[in-house]
Amino acid sequence: MIAKNILEIIRTTLSYNNKLRTRNKKQLVINFFVGLSNILKLRKMNYLFFNNSDKRILIEDKYYDIFFDAWADKLGQDKSLFIEWAINKHYSKNEIHSKNRISDLLFKLIIMHISCFTKPNIEDENVLSKIKEEYGLNSNFNKEIKTKKAEIVFYLWFFKLVRPKGVFVLSSFTKVSIVIAAKELGIKVFEAQHGYIGDSHPFEFSYPDVLFSFGNYEKTCANSNLIFRNKQIIPIGNFQLERIKKQETPKNKEIDYSKHTNVDNIIELPDYTIYDVLKGSDYNITIFSTTAIEGVFLGVKPIFYNIKNLLKKHFNTDKMSALVIEEGALIPANLLELMTKDQEPYFIEDYNLNVIKANLCF
Repeated sequence: MIAKNILEIIRTTLSYNNKLRTRNKKQLVINFFVGLSNILKLRKMNYLFFNNSDKRILIEDKYYDIFFDAWADKLGQDKSLFIEWAINKHYSKNEIHSKNRISDLLFKLIIMHISCFTKPNIEDENVLSKIKEEYGLNSNFNKEIKTKKAEIVFYLWFFKLVRPKGVFVLSSFTKVSIVIAAKELGIKVFEAQHGYIGDSHPFEFSYPDVLFSFGNYEKTCANSNLIFRNKQIIPIGNFQLERIKKQETPKNKEIDYSKHTNVDNIIELPDYTIYDVLKGSDYNITIFSTTAIEGVFLGVKPIFYNIKNLLKKHFNTDKMSALVIEEGALIPANLLELMTKDQEPYFIEDYNLNVIKANLCF
């Protein structure tokens, strides 16, 4: 919780939009009733997927969850329930590929009610007060602890009711209560990798049983912070990137750059995704973004701009054929010409085939 609150301070300082759930009351009421009829089928659900509505992309005429629909197809859509969080609104039932989906708002309402009757019981509260004062944290930790305890109470009850064989989460460090409840009941928890982990990623600390990784790197790297051991990692690839790699991109199109901006060295491309732009580029300059390894998969050479040595905290460039520009330096043209060595991509291919072949050992 302390780490979470420090991150919120950083986000506020940087004016970072954390995509919080809508506060539009009318939309929240509409969202509350999405998939509510699936409550009657809970005991038939063997697999629970905690997903985000914004992680769906349009494939032909259906919105497909890029992290979990392939697994639901493999295990059986009839036996799979998507418990969905939405920034604004959910797609309609007829618009999505997933067969069973319910908004998480009902769960949130029940948890809020349970928290009203929950006591925080904080030991050594003076230590917490000192930490709050030192870091300038203004959060109500009593309220947050009550909410977390209420979440665990609810999910223990919910999982006992449904008795799922497996629980699937995205960003387990934001689903700690779900993971704790499932593990306490002996239910296997699977996490889908959603970003670069590498040698020193600091946030993969919770403890699901299995990680669906983008590739083989995490199986071989020496990241002491990573709680997954080699046998707990199943490399499957990245569904969305693999599709984009096969699609037409800006490199194959004529773009009139002059219409996008009047600034000579800034080009806005609002009609293209970041992945479209990456695939249409020759070089990708970043500080420590995941686009460095995503671009390699799409055939783009990475260049790191090492501001305040942030690069070294996230990437091991000794293992990458990447150009590193130190803070304040210019990009030497002759080095660009030397960047001809191809790297082994961070992502493996054949996502759907890898899902089909995976043994989840329930």
